[in-house]
Amino acid sequence: MFRIIVFVVAVFVYGYADIKDQTIKTLESQSGRKLQVISVEQLKNAKLSLFVVQDKVSGYRTTLLADDDQKSIIVVATFFGTDKDDRQKVAKTLQEVESYNFKLENSASLNALFKAIPNEYKITLQGKGNALTYIISDPMCPHCQDELNHIDSRLEKGSVVMIPVAFLGADSLKKSAEITEKIKSVQNNAEKISLLKQIYATTHQASEQSSQSTQQVQNVTKIIENSHLVTSVPFVYEAN
Repeated sequence: MFRIIVFVVAVFVYGYADIKDQTIKTLESQSGRKLQVISVEQLKNAKLSLFVVQDKVSGYRTTLLADDDQKSIIVVATFFGTDKDDRQKVAKTLQEVESYNFKLENSASLNALFKAIPNEYKITLQGKGNALTYIISDPMCPHCQDELNHIDSRLEKGSVVMIPVAFLGADSLKKSAEITEKIKSVQNNAEKISLLKQIYATTHQASEQSSQSTQQVQNVTKIIENSHLVTSVPFVYEAN
């Protein structure tokens, strides 16, 4: 039994290597670019493999679908399929590749943007790992509220810096100003997260805050808008 298992694993490993080699050979011969395979995943409901390849010169990544013999390879922008897991897998990969390429192209500008935001405005949550993630977030944004609910998983990887903004109108401004005002009196992660979740909650009524806190939110929101780097929220940037 042990020998059979070892044989099957060996066949899988060598077969996997052949798939990567054949795909790279086909791509390089027709594109004239030097490429490397970053990842390969088999889709469940189709005889297709999902590839992420990286240009060795520019560093840019591309999402591809290849058939069983790697004779037909297409660049993926959108994927439709009957299997939910396949759709989610491709959508997640496309998002990760887009985020990677955006960071590659704009990392210097993004680092300058976050440096321009006053340190006293940033809400730092200490994490366990070495990663550093910036999250620009609007308390009135449903996707931002959902992102906040998953903050613990990000803290497992490293520290998170939250930056509240007012992209979505008057209530966004009031809630972000309330966060800015009240966050000064809390110190540890648990208290900060509790305060954020309280104010982000859809049941929490926005109210007028001090002119100083309101002006701080307006200033930071303007800095971010004028950068033309952030067009939607939540905006998540993994600095390292």
